[in-house]
Amino acid sequence: MTEAVLSLDHELCEKPELAGNKAAALARLIRRGYPVPAGACITTEASSGPASRWESALGARLARIEPPWIVRSSSTAEDSASHALPGAFVSIAGVGEMSALAGAVAEVRSSLDSEAARRRAAGIGVDLRTVKMAVLIQSVLPATAGGVAFGCDPVTGAPTVVIEANFGLPVTVVDGSITPDSFEAPLRGSLATVRGTKLEKVVLTESGEVERRATTDRERAALAISDDVATRLARLVRRAGELFGAPQDVEWAAVADQLFLVQSRPVTTVEASDR
Repeated sequence: MTEAVLSLDHELCEKPELAGNKAAALARLIRRGYPVPAGACITTEASSGPASRWESALGARLARIEPPWIVRSSSTAEDSASHALPGAFVSIAGVGEMSALAGAVAEVRSSLDSEAARRRAAGIGVDLRTVKMAVLIQSVLPATAGGVAFGCDPVTGAPTVVIEANFGLPVTVVDGSITPDSFEAPLRGSLATVRGTKLEKVVLTESGEVERRATTDRERAALAISDDVATRLARLVRRAGELFGAPQDVEWAAVADQLFLVQSRPVTTVEASDR
Protein backbone atom coordinates (compact mmCIF):
# COMPACT_ATOMS: atom_id res chain seq x y z
CA MET A 1 0.00 0.00 0.00
CA THR A 2 1.28 3.48 -0.87
CA GLU A 3 2.15 5.70 2.08
CA ALA A 4 -0.55 8.24 2.94
CA VAL A 5 1.96 11.11 3.00
CA LEU A 6 4.97 11.38 0.69
CA SER A 7 7.96 13.68 1.00
CA LEU A 8 8.26 15.89 -2.05
CA ASP A 9 11.60 14.27 -2.86
CA HIS A 10 10.15 10.73 -2.80
CA GLU A 11 10.19 8.95 -6.16
CA LEU A 12 6.48 8.11 -5.92
CA CYS A 13 5.68 11.81 -5.62
CA GLU A 14 6.53 12.12 -9.33
CA LYS A 15 3.38 10.14 -10.14
CA PRO A 16 0.48 12.55 -10.88
CA GLU A 17 -2.10 9.88 -10.07
CA LEU A 18 -0.76 9.85 -6.50
CA ALA A 19 0.48 13.41 -5.98
CA GLY A 20 -1.52 15.45 -8.49
CA ASN A 21 0.10 17.46 -11.25
CA LYS A 22 1.44 20.35 -9.14
CA ALA A 23 3.28 18.22 -6.59
CA ALA A 24 4.47 15.77 -9.25
CA ALA A 25 6.12 18.57 -11.24
CA LEU A 26 7.83 19.95 -8.14
CA ALA A 27 8.96 16.45 -7.16
CA ARG A 28 10.53 15.98 -10.57
CA LEU A 29 12.36 19.29 -10.18
CA ILE A 30 13.58 18.77 -6.61
CA ARG A 31 14.80 15.24 -7.33
CA ARG A 32 16.98 16.62 -10.13
CA GLY A 33 18.58 19.32 -8.06
CA TYR A 34 16.42 22.34 -8.87
CA PRO A 35 15.86 24.81 -6.00
CA VAL A 36 12.42 23.82 -4.67
CA PRO A 37 11.33 24.24 -1.02
CA ALA A 38 10.95 20.97 0.88
CA GLY A 39 7.40 19.72 1.13
CA ALA A 40 5.02 16.88 1.87
CA CYS A 41 2.07 15.60 -0.11
CA ILE A 42 -1.05 13.89 1.19
CA THR A 43 -1.81 11.49 -1.64
CA THR A 44 -4.96 11.43 -3.73
CA GLU A 45 -5.84 8.14 -2.05
CA ALA A 46 -5.42 9.42 1.50
CA SER A 47 -6.79 12.96 1.23
CA SER A 48 -10.28 11.74 0.37
CA GLY A 49 -10.43 9.69 3.55
CA PRO A 50 -10.60 10.59 7.26
CA ALA A 51 -7.86 12.76 8.76
CA SER A 52 -6.82 9.88 11.01
CA ARG A 53 -5.45 8.18 7.91
CA TRP A 54 -2.76 10.80 7.32
CA GLU A 55 -2.36 13.02 10.43
CA SER A 56 0.36 11.08 12.23
CA ALA A 57 2.32 10.47 9.03
CA LEU A 58 2.10 14.16 8.13
CA GLY A 59 3.39 15.16 11.56
CA ALA A 60 6.50 13.06 10.98
CA ARG A 61 7.07 14.51 7.50
CA LEU A 62 6.70 18.09 8.73
CA ALA A 63 9.56 17.69 11.21
CA ARG A 64 11.93 19.12 8.57
CA ILE A 65 9.50 21.63 7.05
CA GLU A 66 9.47 24.85 9.03
CA PRO A 67 6.14 26.55 9.82
CA PRO A 68 4.27 28.60 8.86
CA TRP A 69 3.05 26.41 6.03
CA ILE A 70 1.14 26.93 2.82
CA VAL A 71 -1.47 24.26 2.07
CA ARG A 72 -2.15 23.95 -1.66
CA SER A 73 -4.27 21.92 -4.05
CA SER A 74 -2.55 19.41 -6.31
CA SER A 75 -5.25 17.86 -8.44
CA THR A 76 -5.03 15.60 -11.47
CA ALA A 77 -6.81 18.29 -13.54
CA GLU A 78 -4.77 21.47 -12.96
CA ASP A 79 -1.36 22.40 -14.34
CA SER A 80 -1.58 20.13 -17.39
CA ALA A 81 -0.41 20.79 -20.93
CA SER A 82 -3.96 21.63 -22.06
CA HIS A 83 -5.32 23.65 -19.13
CA ALA A 84 -4.26 25.15 -15.80
CA LEU A 85 -7.55 25.88 -13.95
CA PRO A 86 -6.14 29.00 -12.22
CA GLY A 87 -8.17 30.08 -9.21
CA ALA A 88 -10.36 26.97 -9.23
CA PHE A 89 -9.07 25.52 -5.97
CA VAL A 90 -8.16 26.94 -2.57
CA SER A 91 -4.66 27.62 -1.21
CA ILE A 92 -4.18 28.60 2.44
CA ALA A 93 -0.99 30.36 3.52
CA GLY A 94 0.21 31.09 7.04
CA VAL A 95 -0.86 27.89 8.82
CA GLY A 96 1.33 27.84 11.90
CA GLU A 97 0.08 24.99 14.09
CA MET A 98 -0.51 21.28 13.56
CA SER A 99 -3.92 21.76 15.16
CA ALA A 100 -4.94 24.01 12.26
CA LEU A 101 -3.64 21.76 9.51
CA ALA A 102 -6.55 19.32 9.45
CA GLY A 103 -9.00 22.15 8.84
CA ALA A 104 -6.81 23.67 6.14
CA VAL A 105 -6.40 20.32 4.39
CA ALA A 106 -10.16 19.73 4.54
CA GLU A 107 -10.83 23.19 3.08
CA VAL A 108 -8.42 22.62 0.19
CA ARG A 109 -9.85 19.16 -0.42
CA SER A 110 -13.46 20.41 -0.38
CA SER A 111 -12.67 23.12 -2.93
CA LEU A 112 -12.80 20.33 -5.51
CA ASP A 113 -16.58 20.45 -5.01
CA SER A 114 -16.86 24.26 -4.99
CA GLU A 115 -18.88 26.42 -7.34
CA ALA A 116 -15.67 28.10 -8.55
CA ALA A 117 -14.19 24.73 -9.48
CA ARG A 118 -17.37 23.58 -11.24
CA ARG A 119 -17.55 26.81 -13.22
CA ARG A 120 -13.90 26.69 -14.27
CA ALA A 121 -14.06 22.99 -15.14
CA ALA A 122 -17.26 23.34 -17.14
CA GLY A 123 -15.68 26.10 -19.21
CA ILE A 124 -12.97 23.75 -20.49
CA GLY A 125 -14.96 20.53 -20.57
CA VAL A 126 -13.42 18.85 -17.51
CA ASP A 127 -15.63 16.44 -15.54
CA LEU A 128 -14.73 16.97 -11.89
CA ARG A 129 -16.11 13.54 -11.03
CA THR A 130 -13.01 12.07 -12.68
CA VAL A 131 -10.58 14.37 -10.86
CA LYS A 132 -8.54 13.34 -7.83
CA MET A 133 -7.12 15.79 -5.29
CA ALA A 134 -3.84 15.53 -3.41
CA VAL A 135 -2.80 18.21 -0.92
CA LEU A 136 0.66 19.80 -0.90
CA ILE A 137 2.20 21.37 2.23
CA GLN A 138 5.35 23.51 2.09
CA SER A 139 6.98 26.24 4.15
CA VAL A 140 5.98 29.82 3.39
CA LEU A 141 9.27 31.35 2.31
CA PRO A 142 10.27 34.73 3.78
CA ALA A 143 10.48 36.00 0.20
CA THR A 144 11.98 39.39 -0.51
CA ALA A 145 10.62 39.18 -4.07
CA GLY A 146 8.48 36.84 -6.10
CA GLY A 147 6.32 36.46 -9.14
CA VAL A 148 5.87 34.42 -12.29
CA ALA A 149 8.07 33.69 -15.28
CA PHE A 150 7.24 32.25 -18.67
CA GLY A 151 9.71 30.17 -20.66
CA CYS A 152 8.44 31.78 -23.85
CA ASP A 153 6.37 34.86 -24.67
CA PRO A 154 2.89 33.69 -23.54
CA VAL A 155 1.19 35.61 -26.36
CA THR A 156 3.47 35.12 -29.37
CA GLY A 157 5.41 32.01 -28.34
CA ALA A 158 8.71 33.73 -29.11
CA PRO A 159 11.70 32.17 -27.26
CA THR A 160 11.98 35.05 -24.81
CA VAL A 161 11.71 34.46 -21.07
CA VAL A 162 9.20 36.91 -19.61
CA ILE A 163 9.50 37.61 -15.88
CA GLU A 164 6.99 39.48 -13.71
CA ALA A 165 8.19 40.52 -10.26
CA ASN A 166 7.13 42.31 -7.09
CA PHE A 167 8.52 42.70 -3.60
CA GLY A 168 7.44 40.05 -1.08
CA LEU A 169 5.60 36.81 -1.83
CA PRO A 170 4.48 35.96 -5.39
CA VAL A 171 0.79 36.39 -4.43
CA THR A 172 0.25 39.88 -5.86
CA VAL A 173 1.66 38.90 -9.24
CA VAL A 174 -0.24 35.61 -9.36
CA ASP A 175 -3.58 37.21 -8.47
CA GLY A 176 -3.05 40.21 -10.76
CA SER A 177 -3.73 42.75 -8.01
CA ILE A 178 -0.73 44.96 -8.89
CA THR A 179 1.23 46.03 -11.96
CA PRO A 180 4.55 44.20 -11.55
CA ASP A 181 8.00 44.92 -12.87
CA SER A 182 8.58 43.18 -16.19
CA PHE A 183 11.81 41.67 -17.53
CA GLU A 184 12.38 40.14 -20.94
CA ALA A 185 15.40 37.90 -21.49
CA PRO A 186 15.81 36.94 -25.16
CA LEU A 187 18.00 34.05 -26.26
CA ARG A 188 20.39 36.64 -27.65
CA GLY A 189 20.66 40.27 -26.69
CA SER A 190 20.28 42.37 -23.58
CA LEU A 191 17.79 42.11 -20.75
CA ALA A 192 14.90 44.57 -21.13
CA THR A 193 13.13 45.96 -18.06
CA VAL A 194 9.94 47.92 -17.41
CA ARG A 195 9.22 49.19 -13.91
CA GLY A 196 5.70 48.55 -12.63
CA THR A 197 3.75 50.59 -10.10
CA LYS A 198 3.79 47.81 -7.46
CA LEU A 199 1.38 49.57 -5.10
CA GLU A 200 1.11 46.65 -2.66
CA LYS A 201 3.05 43.62 -1.55
CA VAL A 202 2.33 40.52 0.54
CA VAL A 203 4.91 39.64 3.19
CA LEU A 204 5.58 37.03 5.85
CA THR A 205 5.68 38.86 9.19
CA GLU A 206 7.97 38.04 12.11
CA SER A 207 5.00 36.44 13.87
CA GLY A 208 4.50 34.04 10.96
CA GLU A 209 1.44 35.71 9.47
CA VAL A 210 0.91 36.54 5.80
CA GLU A 211 0.02 40.21 5.49
CA ARG A 212 -0.78 42.59 2.62
CA ARG A 213 0.90 46.00 2.90
CA ALA A 214 1.42 49.11 0.83
CA THR A 215 4.86 49.31 -0.76
CA THR A 216 7.13 52.19 0.18
CA ASP A 217 7.97 55.07 -2.13
CA ARG A 218 11.48 53.66 -2.39
CA GLU A 219 10.18 50.23 -3.45
CA ARG A 220 7.89 51.73 -6.08
CA ALA A 221 10.81 53.64 -7.56
CA ALA A 222 13.06 50.56 -7.68
CA LEU A 223 13.01 47.20 -9.47
CA ALA A 224 12.02 44.24 -7.29
CA ILE A 225 15.00 42.15 -8.44
CA SER A 226 18.41 42.94 -9.87
CA ASP A 227 19.44 42.25 -13.45
CA ASP A 228 21.67 39.47 -12.13
CA VAL A 229 18.78 37.73 -10.36
CA ALA A 230 16.56 38.14 -13.44
CA THR A 231 19.26 36.65 -15.66
CA ARG A 232 19.78 33.68 -13.35
CA LEU A 233 16.03 33.14 -13.09
CA ALA A 234 15.68 33.18 -16.88
CA ARG A 235 18.40 30.55 -17.13
CA LEU A 236 16.64 28.41 -14.51
CA VAL A 237 13.28 28.71 -16.29
CA ARG A 238 14.85 27.64 -19.58
CA ARG A 239 16.42 24.63 -17.87
CA ALA A 240 13.03 23.67 -16.44
CA GLY A 241 11.60 23.83 -19.95
CA GLU A 242 14.32 21.48 -21.17
CA LEU A 243 13.50 19.04 -18.35
CA PHE A 244 9.79 18.96 -19.13
CA GLY A 245 10.16 19.21 -22.88
CA ALA A 246 8.08 22.39 -23.18
CA PRO A 247 8.33 26.04 -22.05
CA GLN A 248 7.21 26.39 -18.45
CA ASP A 249 4.97 28.85 -16.61
CA VAL A 250 6.82 29.13 -13.29
CA GLU A 251 5.89 30.68 -9.97
CA TRP A 252 9.08 31.71 -8.19
CA ALA A 253 10.32 33.35 -5.01
CA ALA A 254 13.61 34.93 -4.00
CA VAL A 255 14.97 35.09 -0.47
CA ALA A 256 17.58 37.81 -0.86
CA ASP A 257 19.41 36.58 -3.99
CA GLN A 258 18.55 32.87 -3.53
CA LEU A 259 15.95 31.66 -6.03
CA PHE A 260 13.26 29.02 -5.52
CA LEU A 261 10.71 27.49 -7.87
CA VAL A 262 7.35 26.96 -6.14
CA GLN A 263 5.25 25.86 -9.12
CA SER A 264 5.92 24.78 -12.70
CA ARG A 265 3.46 23.97 -15.44
CA PRO A 266 3.44 24.11 -19.25
CA VAL A 267 2.74 27.51 -20.77
CA THR A 268 -0.83 27.54 -22.05
CA THR A 269 -1.10 30.72 -24.11
CA VAL A 270 -4.64 31.76 -23.20
CA GLU A 271 -4.63 30.76 -19.55
CA ALA A 272 -1.09 31.97 -18.85
CA SER A 273 -2.32 35.51 -19.38
CA ASP A 274 -5.30 34.79 -17.10
CA ARG A 275 -3.27 33.57 -14.16
